[in-house]
Amino acid sequence: MPTGYVIAEAIILIAAIVAASAFSASVFTTLGDLGQAHREKIERLKKELSIDAEIIFATSTSGSSEVKAWVKNTGSSDIHPELVKLSDVFLGNRSMLISIPYQGTSLGWTYIAMNDVDNDGRWDPGETLLITITLNFTLSAGEYFVRFVAYLGQRSDYYFSI
Repeated sequence: MPTGYVIAEAIILIAAIVAASAFSASVFTTLGDLGQAHREKIERLKKELSIDAEIIFATSTSGSSEVKAWVKNTGSSDIHPELVKLSDVFLGNRSMLISIPYQGTSLGWTYIAMNDVDNDGRWDPGETLLITITLNFTLSAGEYFVRFVAYLGQRSDYYFSI
């Protein structure tokens, strides 16, 4: 066999090995990225499953511009006060639905911890918040509902009559 053929075959063999190495490195990098994305998704799902809240009671009176709702942390994780403020509160009836912004004062919704057992300022499992919704109009007699949506999307509805 002439020497030229041996050198050409050696060059082709080296090129094939380099191409296979580049391909396998690319595949392993992609598999690593997919594995990381999967781990992050599992962590998010685990966090979502540990956060839950339930409205246990809501009330108002006819002619009032205020609604009170008691919300219990029924999940297995505590919630930082800044994350409580990221929650959404809605008030509605058959003809309207209002998104109530968190305000801290005046119009909107505010909250206080009814039973912060360990006085850490966090909303721990089993603890209850009193949410006060202050409106710029008075409520008339009828059927209403309050919806509380925690910062990761878990929601609870409570229907009440005035």
